[in-house]
Amino acid sequence: MKIQENCGVFGICSKVSCFNECQRGIFNLQHRGQKWGGFALVSDTGMIVKRKEGLIRPLFKEEGQLNTKIKEAQKSIAQVSLLDPQPVEMKKSRAGPFALALNGRITNTEEILSSLTDASLSIGSDAEILAKTVARGGDYLDGIRNIFQQAKGAFSIVLLTPERVYAARDSLGFKPLIIGKSSEGCAVASESVALEKIGMKIIRDVRPGEIVLLEEDGFRTLDRIKIDNRRALCPFEFSYFARVSSIIDGIPVVAARQNMGRALARNDDVQADQVSSIPFSGLSHGEGYHLQSGLPLVSVFEYNRYCDRSWTPDTREATDEIADEKLVIIKNSVQGKRIKIIDDSIFEAAQIRDNVSKMKEKGALEIHVSISAPPIKRHCMFDFPNRINKRLIAVDHTIEEIRKKIGAETLRFNTLEDFIDSIISAQNKETQELLKPEDLCQYCFTGKSPL
Repeated sequence: MKIQENCGVFGICSKVSCFNECQRGIFNLQHRGQKWGGFALVSDTGMIVKRKEGLIRPLFKEEGQLNTKIKEAQKSIAQVSLLDPQPVEMKKSRAGPFALALNGRITNTEEILSSLTDASLSIGSDAEILAKTVARGGDYLDGIRNIFQQAKGAFSIVLLTPERVYAARDSLGFKPLIIGKSSEGCAVASESVALEKIGMKIIRDVRPGEIVLLEEDGFRTLDRIKIDNRRALCPFEFSYFARVSSIIDGIPVVAARQNMGRALARNDDVQADQVSSIPFSGLSHGEGYHLQSGLPLVSVFEYNRYCDRSWTPDTREATDEIADEKLVIIKNSVQGKRIKIIDDSIFEAAQIRDNVSKMKEKGALEIHVSISAPPIKRHCMFDFPNRINKRLIAVDHTIEEIRKKIGAETLRFNTLEDFIDSIISAQNKETQELLKPEDLCQYCFTGKSPL
């Protein structure tokens, strides 16, 4: 079976129509997946589930024009994905009909399938397997509990029934899920920015192992299932995945990224004329380096805002094409300069190698590269883009060998300790459940499994 990865979810329960709020909420998570988009809502005619390949906003526009009744819906969930169509709909179950959307990946799908009496799958995704797991429950809450009892892996889910909206986060808290509230309703989203953009106040994160019920006036905790006190929040939410304006588990993404850049600068003795960042994910890292070092912060790339994120395509060729199109070197900013380039991470090193080469073609004298994340030596078992033909260069190359391959004069990485501390030290000290360094998953750096 093909393992499929899923990226962003949204769910809302409102006193009034929530169609526009759902549309805006999931649109503000579009960066988490651009391959598929979908939504499910409850209207006067019953549950409606729509999925379509491509960006999410055109789907809402198209369906809203075809059926104006859906604009009156007061309960809805939505999802954006890299590889599979969601939400998954179950028209019949012991509890009744429902739709489910997933952000995450399950690692024991074969084991779960062997326990299901009805193992026939139409999509073959982790979300569909989880939906079948829920369908075996005596009621919806019992079905969600089945996921915690049977599934291993990382997941944040939203589940829509004809009367209710549920949300749940895995016991390790690997995937983020945030709760927001307004005078008109309550919602959850993979990032806080999606809630803020629809006028909701951020209440708190769904806690690891927690199952919540969204209601018109707020939310209720129905259960909290904790296997032990371990946590394994993905650190790449803070260094790359999430939007810079988001706050996850009490940690502002912008502060974490600036801290990473500051750490790079504190441990650097390279002489350069300016510091520059790889857009967009590297921008706040570069700001941190600039603030710590005092070097001028100069833009050397023009970003083509109409390009996709280059890590989302399935093939090497598509990735290279997008990477080549999305950035243009500004000659006036590089000619005759010694440049410190900051980026969030290195996987294959193909893109940073091409950027270094192009900057030198435009007249840069020296290129010194600093990377916020430590060398990545394993593909994530949960969600990182471990796509076909993608190879991690740090697996069989030293830092010096990588430097030579990318053509830079110097190459520096944050240590794992500085990387993790940059995230931990950014958290709001008033957060109810403060994170410790061991609460962040480090599998891709060390190989130590969080499961």
